[in-house]
Amino acid sequence: MSLRSLRLTGAALIVLADAAGPGVLAAQEGFAASRQAEQVDFERTLIAAISPDSVARWARGLSAVPHVAGTPGQVATRDSVLVWLRAAGIEATYDSLVLFMPQPLGASLELIAPTRQVFALEEPPLGGASVGVPPFHAYSGIGSVEGQVVYANFGLPADYAVLDSLGIDVRDRIVLVRYGRSFRGIKVREAQARGAAGLLLYSDPEADGFGRGTVLPEGPMRPPAGIQRGSVLNTEAIPPPRTRPLFRASPGFPNTRWRVWHASPSCRSDTGSRADCLPG
Repeated sequence: MSLRSLRLTGAALIVLADAAGPGVLAAQEGFAASRQAEQVDFERTLIAAISPDSVARWARGLSAVPHVAGTPGQVATRDSVLVWLRAAGIEATYDSLVLFMPQPLGASLELIAPTRQVFALEEPPLGGASVGVPPFHAYSGIGSVEGQVVYANFGLPADYAVLDSLGIDVRDRIVLVRYGRSFRGIKVREAQARGAAGLLLYSDPEADGFGRGTVLPEGPMRPPAGIQRGSVLNTEAIPPPRTRPLFRASPGFPNTRWRVWHASPSCRSDTGSRADCLPG
């Protein structure tokens, strides 16, 4: 059976300066009957004032450079949004928080049997802009793992029940699953509970790729080399007391970092593209 090796060199903790965003309109049913007509009129006026061209300019501006939380790119994005909102007459501001945020230092994926192949784990530039951020799961276990690969569909209990019925054990193996039907942290939790050495997730093109429509940059869907990133921390597992927001570090909560790490999965997980995880 094929073997794969996942490697992540480590993570760093940084400070995040968070930006407040504009409010979201409430649904019509949230208003008293006497205010329904007024709300409908307001929404129509608002929609009429929105220009597709201006939305496109905002989208291009916000996505022009990588802006991972806590990085200079995120600060630049925050400041741009503040300028735009204030130019529109909105009294916009932001709040600064000291949070515990992991950042990737590197990742690698390699097929070591029956043949050897090193996968790029890179996304091609779109419109000349490089992604510049390695694929990673925030709060994943770190280190190198190696083992036989077992495909487990969505990586949920029902999928493991099927494997159990076939006599397939994922202990000490790398489980390959696709995104969808559940938070990615649940998939890591389920793999860890069954003794898996690692978990590799990929985006199913039938869910958000070429199976649904034209891919980027010509269309809105994820290209075959597109990679989904995100956290795998199940926040309900964080021991009390819990700060608001979670992960906030302050003099009154000196053990926040320990409590977040305590709840972080030990199972090594990573994310790759469909092209990496299902080559050929």
